[in-house]
Amino acid sequence: MISEKNKKEHTSLNTKDKEYNATYNYLGTKSILFSSTKHNQSLYTLFHYVVLILATLTRMVYLHKPSEVIFDEVHFGKFASHYLEREYYFDLHPPMGKICTAFIGYLVGYKGGFKFDNIGVSYPSGVPFLMYRLFNCLLGIGICSFVFKILKQLNMKPITCLLGALMVVFDNSHVVESRLILLDSQMNFWIVVSIYAFIRFYKIQLDVRKHFSWSWYLWLNLTGLFLSFVISIKYVGLFTFAMVGIAVAFNLWQLLDKNAEISDKNLLKHLLLRVQALIICPFVYYLFWFWLHFQILNKSGPGDEFMSPEFQQTLADSPLVEESRGINYFDIVNLKVSDLNCYMYSNGNLRYPIEYEDGRISSGGQQVSCTTNHYNDDNYWFQIIPIETGINSNHGVGIGATVKLLHVKTNSFLRSHDVASSLTPTNEEVTTLPIEQLNDENIEYTFFRLEFVSGKPIDPNHPQMMTKYNKFKLIHQKTNVALKAHLDPLLPEWAWNHYEINGNKKINENMAQIWQFETIHNLPAYRDVPSTWKKQKTKMSFWAKYMELQKKMFASNNALSSEHPFASEPQDWPLSLSGVSYWNKDSERRQIYFIGNIVGWWIQVAFIIVYISLVVIDLIVVRRGYVLLPSKIRDYLYGSLMWLFLGWLCHYLPFFLMNRQRFLHHYHPAHLILCVFTAQFLEVGTMTKLMPDEDDEDADTDEQKNKKANIKLHLICLIIIVAIVWFFNYWRALTYGLETLSVSDTKEREWFDIKLQYTKET
Repeated sequence: MISEKNKKEHTSLNTKDKEYNATYNYLGTKSILFSSTKHNQSLYTLFHYVVLILATLTRMVYLHKPSEVIFDEVHFGKFASHYLEREYYFDLHPPMGKICTAFIGYLVGYKGGFKFDNIGVSYPSGVPFLMYRLFNCLLGIGICSFVFKILKQLNMKPITCLLGALMVVFDNSHVVESRLILLDSQMNFWIVVSIYAFIRFYKIQLDVRKHFSWSWYLWLNLTGLFLSFVISIKYVGLFTFAMVGIAVAFNLWQLLDKNAEISDKNLLKHLLLRVQALIICPFVYYLFWFWLHFQILNKSGPGDEFMSPEFQQTLADSPLVEESRGINYFDIVNLKVSDLNCYMYSNGNLRYPIEYEDGRISSGGQQVSCTTNHYNDDNYWFQIIPIETGINSNHGVGIGATVKLLHVKTNSFLRSHDVASSLTPTNEEVTTLPIEQLNDENIEYTFFRLEFVSGKPIDPNHPQMMTKYNKFKLIHQKTNVALKAHLDPLLPEWAWNHYEINGNKKINENMAQIWQFETIHNLPAYRDVPSTWKKQKTKMSFWAKYMELQKKMFASNNALSSEHPFASEPQDWPLSLSGVSYWNKDSERRQIYFIGNIVGWWIQVAFIIVYISLVVIDLIVVRRGYVLLPSKIRDYLYGSLMWLFLGWLCHYLPFFLMNRQRFLHHYHPAHLILCVFTAQFLEVGTMTKLMPDEDDEDADTDEQKNKKANIKLHLICLIIIVAIVWFFNYWRALTYGLETLSVSDTKEREWFDIKLQYTKET
């Protein structure tokens, strides 16, 4: 039987529905909009302050130590210096996060002289590394605060909000990340702020009387703004867009229902305003950061070589103008893969093995490889030989010409042929042919076409190739393959671990198979830069620059090697089976190791498993016509909990599809969502019996059940908090890098696949 209290509550709910006139019911919205539980607001405030204090203490203690470059500070500190010196650089991440870091340096008057060259280098005086770290530290504290606020907006009890936030506060990996000059704290901050803003909009959206109100517009547009910040820092923001997009799509589907009583005109308005706020405006905001990026970086810098010649000419003091020279036949040149800074290399003492380990047979010919360690020796030099007679050294090499490339040191011609390459059996082997073996039958195997890619000719009537300026593909004329460099994996010891060069049948690909002539050996003094070249000034529109940079960024991201000593697989992340060594000090045997709070992470995985099992069982039982769960629990189960679960999947599953390097920190956005999910699921699971027997006259009253559930919730939360605090303290020395552990204590912490340093006596 339904109790009198439940009858009254049910009647009250129906009255509110009538009063709101078509307040439509999402799955789970009753428990958000019409919560019957009156929580203690002062307890929310108290617990929120507790979270802020603990987050501040765990993240700011000894923030200046170690006072050395740590892990990826070597990159993002350097990028900040480039902004401050306005030198163009190239990176695969969008610019917002790096511009914000540089702005901190600008505010304190730093000029950017220190370049963060190597991990472990001590910071000299005057470098505002502490201010850089403090900026990220404050954002890390903000992450903890907004996790608390998200749970509060979901009408969770104060203890539940506290638990979810403390799972982040005492997470060792989040603490490490918040204390360093990295992008992840910025990105994660805007992820949780975006989720918070969308929930605020979502709750307003439930009341048709508030549609198109000032607060409705505000939170909808703030959601779009914050989402744009996420994607303007890292492209992981696309996953956050997907998470919000799922809820928006479901929202629109509900509005289509005739029971929602939304007119066609208002329905179209709902759709267009969401497109404006969540797609168009975020894209405009995203473009703004690239515009600012190009405005600041207007001088030549280390990123020049990644960009097209036309792009480089827009930069002040570009060496392209001063150092480029026209190329003539019989010039001796070196060749570089333009986007990899990798030089073609061949050595007469290095030959392909006759038989590889897998049983395949090679030609046994002279190796041709690629190396970034460029030295001024003959192994890098190739002479450009014409394929026609009657051409001398005064003739320029035309764009699109077909030539032979003679390796000077070994007097052999570059060639490709129908033999499988060492590491890529689907591609052709690239080797050389000794000049004495050249004959009419094999000469065509030494012909290569310089297929134009970029670098408009100075004089269209005489299109001559120029060093550094013209980019081209080396197309083997006989077999129609393009010479391509492979950075992953490296060639074995028999090739000195160089990068492989092979003939790629996919000649339309661009990554790692665009070449340029870098320098001319013994360049004649009379061959100066043409006067027309010195006067030439290229202008590029913002859109042209943006599109070129986007293509380079995505290509570079996909080319990242999967081989890294601390790279890990996504299936290992939820349980935090291994981490990353961020820093070590040999003289003091101290180290910082990036790993999650293993106790907390395992608890969260357990809750995910229970949730999935519960949903599957419920669906099966309902299919058979039975009722397992009360309607309120089902509202949560298929409402906000399902959305958080899908959000976790959105931020986690895509990494299984990526071939690039993957690290544990890539799981952080998914982990933050899982902290919210775990806390909410715990409260939902303890708030009532799964199968209440309403006909049992001896059953506890609602008040008694709520009291028992509340005690149970607080007890479980307390146990979990104690457990995660214990692990945080247990791992403290490796989180802050301030203490020296004994060998036995270090070895004791090598759980699962964790590999620490200093596990042996010196």
